[in-house]
Amino acid sequence: MEKRNLELAKQLRHELHQHPELSNEEVWTKQHLMDFLKTHTNLEIVDKGNWFYAIYQAGADQPNIAFRADFDALPMDEVIDLPWASQFPGKAHKCGHDGHAATLAGFALEVDQHGADKNIFFLFQPAEETGDGTIQCVDLIKEHDIDEIFAYHNMSGFPYKAVGIIDGTAFCASKGMTIHMEGAPAHASQPEDGVNPSLAIANIIQAIPKFTSPEINKGLILCTIVQIDVGRTLLVSPHQREISG
Repeated sequence: MEKRNLELAKQLRHELHQHPELSNEEVWTKQHLMDFLKTHTNLEIVDKGNWFYAIYQAGADQPNIAFRADFDALPMDEVIDLPWASQFPGKAHKCGHDGHAATLAGFALEVDQHGADKNIFFLFQPAEETGDGTIQCVDLIKEHDIDEIFAYHNMSGFPYKAVGIIDGTAFCASKGMTIHMEGAPAHASQPEDGVNPSLAIANIIQAIPKFTSPEINKGLILCTIVQIDVGRTLLVSPHQREISG
């Protein structure tokens, strides 16, 4: 990669990291990426509202290949003390989408300068964390009859310049599910007068390793508990419980 292109991509990532925007709120992020490509490339840019793509044309008879990167952030506080840390409390690029977008933009610089033997579509996707952006961007594949599409996800811990490849599923998307249970309330000193769903919730959690076991499932099955709501009052045996994963 050209040294200047690498430095531009690194600076772009720092700028994106400083200005994180959550899913379906990426107004500044999208415009900043578009402005970057308009400034540094001659690629055709197609604005699709919440998302956009850039095109390198090699010829009408050449295959259509797409490369995709997301650019939304997470509703989390920043924990790094660096000059390019998030400037917005409660929002941070903790999943690395700033790096994904900057990498794709840097790749676009290289292709624009050195050419390619295929038509290349650089797809910048919003709202990956919620799934909304995926549904929107599928239109690109249909509209331009894309032959192949590629993406990657960065991951801490890999050696410098290493690329990890797996034959199968990796980096699962989060589907999300909440189980709500209703019982009957009672005073904490007389739990027998009510119906407390806590034990049922505990049994569900204990059963997860069994029903996600690869021995009884085809492919990768993953279930991660992210929230348990078991009441907030010390004197009450609660009658409502929720578990989310």
